[in-house]
Amino acid sequence: MRILIATGIYPPDIGGPAKYAKNLKDQFESFGHTVSVLCYGVEKKLPIILRQLYYITRLLRVVRKVDCILALDIVSTGFPAVLVGKIFGKKVVTRVGGDYLWESYINSGGSVVSLKQFNNKKPRLTNKLRIIEHMQSYVLQSSALLVFNTAWLRDIFSSRYNVDSQGTVIVENFWPKKELVNKKDFGNKKTFLFVGRESRVKNVDVLENIFVDIQKTRNDIYFERVQCASPKVVKEKIAKSYAVVLPSISDVAPNVVVEAMALNTPCIITEETGFHKQLEGVVLFVDPFNKEDITQKILLLADKKNYDHYLDKAKNYSYTHSWERITEEFLAIFETICN
Repeated sequence: MRILIATGIYPPDIGGPAKYAKNLKDQFESFGHTVSVLCYGVEKKLPIILRQLYYITRLLRVVRKVDCILALDIVSTGFPAVLVGKIFGKKVVTRVGGDYLWESYINSGGSVVSLKQFNNKKPRLTNKLRIIEHMQSYVLQSSALLVFNTAWLRDIFSSRYNVDSQGTVIVENFWPKKELVNKKDFGNKKTFLFVGRESRVKNVDVLENIFVDIQKTRNDIYFERVQCASPKVVKEKIAKSYAVVLPSISDVAPNVVVEAMALNTPCIITEETGFHKQLEGVVLFVDPFNKEDITQKILLLADKKNYDHYLDKAKNYSYTHSWERITEEFLAIFETICN
């Protein structure tokens, strides 16, 4: 097959979608398929409408040479890909890994609500956000197939956008093999690590204030924040940290937690996540709207007996989902819809 991957970012860009696009390209080619990648360039600096129009013109130049298109997000690449695909009769598979509308709403000054709350209550939107909502709805209704990374996100979208479950597939994110990481005796320096970009949905301002309060009475607990770092740096930080803490307002399938499990690092994560069933009993979950709950879980994990318990849980968690397996799942999808 001749496959086009439409993505907003691609190496040397840093981020989950860039890593996803690169690994899929390499794997598709190893299976003998022809793959091209169309990623954002100047579009990154343009307003949303101009960004979409410019990307559409670039898609028009290459779409005739491909059999099918894989769009790695709903709005930035999914909307242009579905439009162009309709014109040229090309099947478009759209990967749904998050909710751009919800995140845009919060980051533009909307009330801080969880992903579920936002889609259940449907708060009033600005004109710009209504355009994004229409884009999302069109892609979710018009793609040949929707690929969700968790059933949790699919269920949320199904109720709001009337997504037919028959037109969806779950393809979980990459879960690497375990690495041999021995946690040292941290003694009087227990560093809790937060890894994430600058976004209100990550709840990091609340987290920083919590650690300021904790450090008034505890001199053995530290907080470190990492953003915009290379995968290598992030991996090294996780391996050396006491624990990872991620109290996001919602976080569908956080890659930092996946990395932490592979590196035997205990985690405190939001209960508003698609990982809840998968990691129940393995990590500590917190209510992202409850500062006291987050504080108590940090202090609980700072206790050596509790820490050893969750360290054992992390060490014994051995689930993997390889890029080869992910590629096989996507190829099965393409073979179904393109034949």
